[in-house]
Amino acid sequence: MIRASAPAKVILFGEHAVVYDKLGIAAAVGIRSFVKIRESKDKFITVIDNRLHLTQTWTEAEVLKLKYFVDESRKKEDYESLRQLSKESVFSPIKYIISLFIDEHGFVPFELSLDSKIPMTSGMGSGSSLFASIAAAVAGFYRLNIQKKEISDITYQGDIIAHGGTPSGIDNNTVVYGGYIAFRKSEKVKVLDIEQKIPIVIGSTGIKGNTAELVAGVRSLIKENPEKKKILDEIGDISQRSIDFIKNGNLEELGVLMNKNHTLLRELGVSHPLVEGLCEAACNAGALGAKLSGAGGGGIMIALADSKESQKKIAEAIKKSGGDAIITDIGVDGVRLAE
Repeated sequence: MIRASAPAKVILFGEHAVVYDKLGIAAAVGIRSFVKIRESKDKFITVIDNRLHLTQTWTEAEVLKLKYFVDESRKKEDYESLRQLSKESVFSPIKYIISLFIDEHGFVPFELSLDSKIPMTSGMGSGSSLFASIAAAVAGFYRLNIQKKEISDITYQGDIIAHGGTPSGIDNNTVVYGGYIAFRKSEKVKVLDIEQKIPIVIGSTGIKGNTAELVAGVRSLIKENPEKKKILDEIGDISQRSIDFIKNGNLEELGVLMNKNHTLLRELGVSHPLVEGLCEAACNAGALGAKLSGAGGGGIMIALADSKESQKKIAEAIKKSGGDAIITDIGVDGVRLAE
């Protein structure tokens, strides 16, 4: 049996400003997805999703039929068909990733078992993490000497189907390479040479924000108030300044930047009353800084801690304020394979 895992991700700095070609920073988070694969005695591919308590069984023909449909849809840039495909079955991206291996390396029946500790639809890259784990596990099953760049590319293929369009590339690169990622719209995603692991607490509101509406709202705000553009410049500057603080483990200064970034995001109108409550509770409990992470309108916030004891206190405060809390680290390893 071969096992693989990949981390979740959070956006540390740069939300919304990255839409306007400012710098953003993402980090791999120490909660992971897990995949196990073993050869099957049946003539099928079986996928067992322990998160959803669902099982699917496919023949070679069924897998390759999906590949043909997706490839043709992408050639036509028919993203509506891909969106519909993902709505019809959460297994579609998984099936397509598997089809890439079968098409190139031949059909071998296997059983794939999936699990994850990452909350779904949380903005933490739960899909990308699972796709990366699957790609690594299937590559290991086929005894391929696959590099992280290839795993990232395959993960991105899954993201295209899951999102019904062309994603930014932040999620797949962060979960595959791990650590910290710098990204700018006009440039390639860059893996930062930082090995620092940092303790955080993630607070989840359980409310799913509408990213498209939030991005449109910021665009309208800036159109009506051109002076607000300076907020985007400030957020981009914070992202740049954060790199040295992360590298040097200067958590106090990093916390200051987190608080400032959150204030700016609030000025853009993308926060939420529950997010505000969780950030305030975290800081009152000893967090060095706290901010929303992702598009906003709910979603998650992150709080910076300086010790395990501090993490516990912050987590309790978040729970008392109506959020779910996850104690973890950022800057962790990316996708991993084990036999």
